[in-house]
Amino acid sequence: MYPPSSDQLILARAVTRAKWRVVPFLILMYVAGWFYPGIAARTGLRRTFGAISLLGIGFGLVVSGHASPLISIIALCFVTMGIMTAQPIFWTFPTSYLGGTAAAGGFALINSVGAIGGFVAPNLRSGAETFFHSPVAGIYAIAAAAFLAILLFVLVPGLTPARTHRLAVDEPESAPSLQ
Repeated sequence: MYPPSSDQLILARAVTRAKWRVVPFLILMYVAGWFYPGIAARTGLRRTFGAISLLGIGFGLVVSGHASPLISIIALCFVTMGIMTAQPIFWTFPTSYLGGTAAAGGFALINSVGAIGGFVAPNLRSGAETFFHSPVAGIYAIAAAAFLAILLFVLVPGLTPARTHRLAVDEPESAPSLQ
């Protein structure tokens, strides 16, 4: 058995240090992904919590476009946390408006629009970079889309008991009424 070389020792120390640097990020991701959407659902402030998540995405992208590498990575961590928290909050809206087969149709529509977004977003980014001759213009364009999403998130109409009863036409008769 050969003693470890100095390169192996240096690599082992670097991996050990890297593991400890990831721990705060993992804790924040756990808190953001698990507790934040639950708090939004329990308090009934889904639009507010969703808008805050989208603000984290938008401002994180803007900051990452012109900051130092360290600040950019921190800003992108906020972008990731915003994405992880906005999605579960967003998916609660269709089920609160629609029931049964209508909810399935709503989910299908959302997935179709999402698939189109998977094509449009990269083209928007590269188109903005080409049009403005700047490598950060694409990041700003995606940030603008996040700010537009905030506006749409806040403008989702409120759900009243009468509206709930009217929209849930295909639910069984034994379901309790919200009125």
